[in-house]
Amino acid sequence: MNEFPQNKPGEKQNWVRELLWFSLLLTLLAYLPLSNNQFVDWDDSNYIQFNPHIRQLNLASVRWLFTNFYGGYWIPLTWASLSVDYCVGRLEPWIYHLNNLLLHLLNTAIVFLLSLKLLDIAGKKMGKIGQPAWALPAAFGTALLFGLHPIHVESVAWAAERKDLLCGLFFLLSLWAYLAFTAQSSRVKYLTCLGLFSLALLSKPMAISLPFVFVLLDYWPLGRFPPKPSKTWLEKVPFFILAISSSVVAVLSQTQAGAAWGLNASPLSFRLINACHSLLFYLAKMAFPVKLTAFYPILLENTFSPEYLGSLLGVVIISMICFRYREKRPYLAATWLYYLITLVPVLGLFQVGNQAAADRFTYLPSLGPFLLVAGALSTFYSKRRFMVVTLGIIWTGLLGVGTFQQVSVWKDSIALWENVLRFYPRNNLIVHNNLGRAYEQAGRYDQALAKYEDAKANGVSFFYSHWGKARILADKNLLGDSIREYQAALAENPNFPPLHSGLGLVYGRKGLRKEALVEAQEAIRIDPHFGEAYNDLGKVYRDQGQLKEALAAFQKAQSLDPDNPIYMRNLMTSYQKAGRYKETLVLYKQLSAHPRSLLTMSF
Repeated sequence: MNEFPQNKPGEKQNWVRELLWFSLLLTLLAYLPLSNNQFVDWDDSNYIQFNPHIRQLNLASVRWLFTNFYGGYWIPLTWASLSVDYCVGRLEPWIYHLNNLLLHLLNTAIVFLLSLKLLDIAGKKMGKIGQPAWALPAAFGTALLFGLHPIHVESVAWAAERKDLLCGLFFLLSLWAYLAFTAQSSRVKYLTCLGLFSLALLSKPMAISLPFVFVLLDYWPLGRFPPKPSKTWLEKVPFFILAISSSVVAVLSQTQAGAAWGLNASPLSFRLINACHSLLFYLAKMAFPVKLTAFYPILLENTFSPEYLGSLLGVVIISMICFRYREKRPYLAATWLYYLITLVPVLGLFQVGNQAAADRFTYLPSLGPFLLVAGALSTFYSKRRFMVVTLGIIWTGLLGVGTFQQVSVWKDSIALWENVLRFYPRNNLIVHNNLGRAYEQAGRYDQALAKYEDAKANGVSFFYSHWGKARILADKNLLGDSIREYQAALAENPNFPPLHSGLGLVYGRKGLRKEALVEAQEAIRIDPHFGEAYNDLGKVYRDQGQLKEALAAFQKAQSLDPDNPIYMRNLMTSYQKAGRYKETLVLYKQLSAHPRSLLTMSF
């Protein structure tokens, strides 16, 4: 077969099937290293490893899914998905990574078919009879870009970013349903589209842009804009109501978690210019996917730098070009508007988190630029076939190798944060702290201490650095130094329960029993649902020989997190000391079912 079919339906279907499977196979090969990746100490621990709420699926857990703002998000469908993973594979990382990859493959397949459908509609809009000859290679190219591009590795290789993939799945399916509805209006198709949009919002609030995308599709290529308001606008009302509601919930959840900076945390000038910089920054990363990293820090000093001001000018120029050619080449304006619309929720105009940009934010917005580039290259296919095929092979190979390498960046916490510091070694106290924590967990204590010191040297004093040093000094049995670091951390953040419970343990080891109890009880007072505080209180009682009180504390800890192996083991050993062998045996059997990685943790 030397060329793509134009008017042979049977042969065309064979091409579609073969190219679809080929794009999925290449994507799968590029992500092969993912099977060996571990969890990373960046949301994976909070969302998965030590999240007691995903460890069961029952009425109580379903109620939790819909009534919590855990981690600063209201994403019940994502939590449910992670719960299913836990039920299948407990805390084996490969289960979570495998399901992330399967979702990405499914999204890649939908991108292929959706692109083909959009190009078919666009071809008819431009007066073409049947599908244009370049539509199939363009859809294939779009799927390859979407599936293989290294900028998408963060969404796939980061286990906790399941929300991105689930949201992408239902976002794309809702787009497909909308195209079906506009082709043949029916209540079932309309409700299907609305239902899929709801599922996207339940996965991640970034889907709030979808109703605006529908309006954009009405402009091009559907051409559904009527001269007067009509049902074309009214049909969007339920979608906008859901989008606004989701936006309100998202702001509330982020604010409650302390992740939203608010409108006064960074200057308006920075937020506006950084938004323009991000728009071109992402396009540059799509064109040249180098120096990709998990964290791009906010650098307020760059606000009026030539690079950032140049980005503002670049956005204006691109917008003017699209407006100038809106009649002759409407696909340019449509692509640019889609890119803008889908990125607006994460451009930092209302700053959430402490990153200036993030690769994961491009997962859905990249679809527009990818489709435009693939379509542009494919139009040259009939005249310059050898050149286009050669360029495509080289490009695909480079993307595949880049993705293969980028997946390895996410293999563990040390690799992840060392990669960030390779590109941003200064003014990055958060990353120094995270790398220090990774070294600490790996038992590389001297390197961890150095990183905690680097964190303080690269920014204002941060309680996390003192906390990290306090833990390591305690492990080295330098209890007096550890206490001083805990006290320094508490001076900066007196309402952080782990600091009080950790200090209580050190006091207990130093023989300061009264002080140990005071700190452990203070942690519980601050957060009565903090299981670790009860566990640490139990240790204090146990070390003081108060077995009855220790049992009560360990029991409370386990009641708050019934499947936590640390709490189970401490309770089991206390039962054994108390001669309660029946309860000891029950907990022993439960512990035997836990992943070995958790059973080897210190208690």
